[in-house]
Amino acid sequence: MNAILPMPAITAVRQKEVVLYGTMHSDRFISLCGRLSCIRGLAFNMTSIDQEMLLEDPSRGGVSVNMRKESTTLINSVWKIRYADPPIPDDECPAIVRVSRSYLGITIPDDYSMIFLVTGLGLQFKSRLFSECYVFTRNRVKVIIERQRSCDSATGFQPFSNLYLVTMIAFLDEDEEHLPVARELRTLANELEPIVIMGKTDYGCRIVADADQV
Repeated sequence: MNAILPMPAITAVRQKEVVLYGTMHSDRFISLCGRLSCIRGLAFNMTSIDQEMLLEDPSRGGVSVNMRKESTTLINSVWKIRYADPPIPDDECPAIVRVSRSYLGITIPDDYSMIFLVTGLGLQFKSRLFSECYVFTRNRVKVIIERQRSCDSATGFQPFSNLYLVTMIAFLDEDEEHLPVARELRTLANELEPIVIMGKTDYGCRIVADADQV
């Protein structure tokens, strides 16, 4: 049995997130990358293979939790734990805005049971997945294109569907005005149409299974 893993004394990073989401059929991937490459100031940044655990905190309704590690390979034991509050109600804002707190640089041994850690933190496990991520950046704006794969299948890492999740996100100081950045994201999102339609629907990591819904 795993002993309780002591959590390091890491101060949480509190930020405001400004986000837009979209989904697209896999046959539009090349077109989207081409469009992004042509937008002034936007540059391809990295490709990574991310492992993610989607969790929930039963003691705090509406708070989503995930544990994620980013790597160019799967050999990496450094995780980030992120708690995200529900979106701030604002019908006039063109993007989702929410406050999150993240704990960065948490090293977890490869042989340690993640489920044991999750339950030790008082969280409930929802699902686990791998994502192939392609990241474009412009200043503090990130555009992330990811193909999500389940790691629970007996046949290996199978895509959930033939859809890609597209996330456009910027991180601000918690007390910073978010509306100018939200407008910037909306303007950038308009440049990606009709390849992908970005909006305030919080897909998160819940890719719909039916490609016909796109």
